Amino acid sequence: MVATLIANKWGPVIGGMFLAFPGIFPAGVSLVEKHKIDREAAAGKTGLASARGEASVEAAGASAGAWGLAAFDMAVWKDSAKHSLPVLLGWAALAWATVSGMAWWVRDKHALLTK
Repeated sequence: MVATLIANKWGPVIGGMFLAFPGIFPAGVSLVEKHKIDREAAAGKTGLASARGEASVEAAGASAGAWGLAAFDMAVWKDSAKHSLPVLLGWAALAWATVSGMAWWVRDKHALLTK
């Protein structure tokens, strides 16, 4: 519903960025937590705290990837009429890798500063 409201206000290009992430993210993080709990239980431990920690690292990675996806979307949206497909995808992939890497680096540096 939120993606539809965003699409109605700012158009389908912007609204489309909000469709997949909320649908996939909760299920993915829940599976990561469940699998970690199962592995810990097989080793004779409870593992709830470590499972939540592992899920939080996955969430941080998903967040960094989402910022990268937004950069990819913007590169494709802005430059699709100017470049051929191979150049456009190369440029968009570079934008994704750069922004995702920077987001992860900032998260990593912040984690070091708060320890």
